[in-house]
Amino acid sequence: MQPAPDTVNPSLFDRPESLMKSILGSACRETITDYRVRLRQRASVEGICGEYLLAAFTARTGGGATVEAPMFIRRQLRPSDRKHQAHHYEYFSANGVPLPRLYGSHVDDQGREILFLELLDEVGAPDAELMARQDYLEEYLRLSATLAAVPLCDDYVGRLGYDLAGRDYVLNWGEWLPWSAHILGRIQTRAAAGDLGPSLRDYCSENSTAIARLRRLCLPLMSAVRALPLGLVHGDFRPGNTGRRRLDGQLVLYDLEDLSIDARFYDVGQVLGGPRPLLPGRESNDRLAEFFLGVYAERSGCSVHPQDFLREVRLVWAARTINLWEHLPPSVGGPPYDHQAFVGEDRERSEKLLSTLSQLVESLDSLCEAVSCAT
Repeated sequence: MQPAPDTVNPSLFDRPESLMKSILGSACRETITDYRVRLRQRASVEGICGEYLLAAFTARTGGGATVEAPMFIRRQLRPSDRKHQAHHYEYFSANGVPLPRLYGSHVDDQGREILFLELLDEVGAPDAELMARQDYLEEYLRLSATLAAVPLCDDYVGRLGYDLAGRDYVLNWGEWLPWSAHILGRIQTRAAAGDLGPSLRDYCSENSTAIARLRRLCLPLMSAVRALPLGLVHGDFRPGNTGRRRLDGQLVLYDLEDLSIDARFYDVGQVLGGPRPLLPGRESNDRLAEFFLGVYAERSGCSVHPQDFLREVRLVWAARTINLWEHLPPSVGGPPYDHQAFVGEDRERSEKLLSTLSQLVESLDSLCEAVSCAT
């Protein structure tokens, strides 16, 4: 079989030909004698650390049958950051975490990992819309609880430690939270000077005492988060890193490049740790927390008291959220607008800064109580 005429990149990221037949055999569960492929770039915005292809394979089996095998192919951008993922897919799959099937992987001559994965359907809506739907939220929390329950065996911890040692950036509370105190001070100063717009100037003026309390809380918060029980952290757990299996619609997780070991409920804390209910018409997230804990207990064999859970997720939500640097415009020391990891335009950043700061102030009393209990 000859390559299809509309093939745009027949090299498939320069993998060995023998490996490709083996990968196709894994996908089709058949011995593959030949194949053709059509490739295209993924239409959505590319990630910071990967190049992506969508591949439509037509393979011929040893028995003479023709089989279709769609795939998602990802090549790591920079080999220097050691963000290999194949071993995570293998370990998590063995521990019951729903992931795309990994058909195979390869490390090229430059040390970049290439993953050949099951092609998923999109989740079908923007993140904010999905997170206001109970049906999706329960699927999402089930997935999060299943990941949080994965055991930390010695061999896997050692491999993850090797990955972390080679990365150029790992969230470090000892740097993150003192920097947060600095940024809060900068916000107060720049807001008072009118550099962040009238809404933030007025808000910071009216809430100057509360913002000063937030600054003083950064170091006690660091001690409190460091004292929490440990577990696996995805680091970027959000609807945009989930998809659905084409055969049965099951929600699965991907993008495993930022895994680390930290507070066990870090990921779910970014969803349930804030002061405002996710679902319209609800007064709190308590029912969602109960649902998460039920799945977590079922998967891990560990029961967690709801009050302990709420304290932990408040702490990790605040610890991650209190650093407001990413919401500052470049003119006052924020990240440049051309960096795709951060939102752009002054207006969008200003609105996000005001919304996030107001949630931190709103949660201040319960947060101080959580820090006091933890320390």
